[in-house]
Amino acid sequence: MRLWILGLGILFGLLACTPKEEAQDQIDQFDLADRQVQVITDRQVQVIADQQVQVIADQQVQVIADQQVQVIADQMIITYDMQMISDMQMIPHDMQMISDMQMISDMQMIPHDMQMISDMQVISDMQMIPHDMDLDATVFDHALDLSLDMDLDAMLTDQTIISCENGNLQACKLPNLPTTPYEYANQVLPSHFHNPALTLWDNTPVDNSITDHGATLGRVLFYDKYLSANNTIACASCHRQAFAFSDPNRFSTGFEGGLTGRHSMSVVEVRYYKPNAFFWDHRATSLEMQALMPIQNPVEMGMNLDVLVQKLSNIPYYQQLFINAFGDATITSDRIAKALSQFMRSIVSYRSKYDEGIVQVGTMDLPFPNFTPLENQGKAIFIDGNFQCRKCHLKSSTPETPNFAVFMNDTPKNTGLDLALFNNDNGIGDITHDVAMNGVFKSPTLRNIMVTAPYMHDGRFATMDDVFNHYQNGIQAHPNLDRILTTGAGTPRSIVLTPIERDALTAFFHTLTDHALLNDIKFSDPFQ
Repeated sequence: MRLWILGLGILFGLLACTPKEEAQDQIDQFDLADRQVQVITDRQVQVIADQQVQVIADQQVQVIADQQVQVIADQMIITYDMQMISDMQMIPHDMQMISDMQMISDMQMIPHDMQMISDMQVISDMQMIPHDMDLDATVFDHALDLSLDMDLDAMLTDQTIISCENGNLQACKLPNLPTTPYEYANQVLPSHFHNPALTLWDNTPVDNSITDHGATLGRVLFYDKYLSANNTIACASCHRQAFAFSDPNRFSTGFEGGLTGRHSMSVVEVRYYKPNAFFWDHRATSLEMQALMPIQNPVEMGMNLDVLVQKLSNIPYYQQLFINAFGDATITSDRIAKALSQFMRSIVSYRSKYDEGIVQVGTMDLPFPNFTPLENQGKAIFIDGNFQCRKCHLKSSTPETPNFAVFMNDTPKNTGLDLALFNNDNGIGDITHDVAMNGVFKSPTLRNIMVTAPYMHDGRFATMDDVFNHYQNGIQAHPNLDRILTTGAGTPRSIVLTPIERDALTAFFHTLTDHALLNDIKFSDPFQ
């Protein structure tokens, strides 16, 4: 008999068991194929056909009151009033797990053809794992103490017992992954990405190249709410695929309902941010470092890394994922960071209407045949030197190495959002303690800009029109205002766009939306 039946039988026993010394006098022991089935007087454990109840170490199988545990083929009948612990619900005694349905976990019904024995077993928090997985440590070290002298009150208050982390059994569903992993490592990028400059900008470290299995693990981690202290928040909660992996809210909600201090930036194109400095204030010196910081943040996910490693080690589906990605099942915070980084670096936007046009023409200086007149007008405004858009948002583009792929600046900027030298959020200046960097923030990508509102580090601008208004008449004379936004002597510029020009530039920005990326299954939630 598979070990899941042992665990379920013992659960019922623990909820109403007699003290050890009283029960001991009632026990008759029978040998059955070198295993012991301990039967309490007037109780029965029936073993049918070739099925056996395995008794591990000093643990005992107890059947309380007039309950019967009958093992008949693959079906299981539980009678009498059953009580479950933690967040389990009471079910009536006449609810039987027979015929076409079986009952598991938090009293959900599953089709009868999902076998809970033979090829699969249920461990600790009621998850399904391959039958050949070693259950000794998993079941008896990480689930519950099955000895008869266990303190039942303590067991009932420990929310990790017979539950999938704090009783949240819904979160225990397995990730839906293809047998052969999706292609992450060798994505076929269009010609404008084959630029020697992009190779120099690529921040992938030599010890963490993207692999299909590594990014697959990273995808599961990115969407798994178990990475937060109370299993309510994942990385993807603040970086949502439909919004180009940003947050449509001005501030993101953390695991206990608190709000972040800044808007969640898109992670599209993080691979090409040459300075290797991440977050709005550049406080992370690598993407691998950045990947772990929200997990530990007391507002965002609130998790201790040592606790996280132990937590993930107890979740069965991670064993094979780590083996596939790193060669063995060892889970470390370094490996978590590497897998998350591989997944994020694989998120490259290259299938937009703009990309189709640049492939056809080869330069932004000529009209794109697939653009409307308004979109081509907007593109012309973007590259026009009078407006300076290209200088800040088309990275390091020179005649020798024209860049038509990466739409972000490789140096942080002060864009005149505030007048005072010191504010509640001083950006990079708060990290470096250099007042010359006060008000200076990282420049995000313009890729998918029309789905990543609100804008700026604090999300103060709800729409693109708000952004246009800022550059036309809202730039503040901050002491560190970037010189490209001044007319000289620190006086702010006024970048004036007519209504038609605003419409045209907005139309061009829409061509940067990569709908294929926003709907690509390999970047989607594997738990859906």
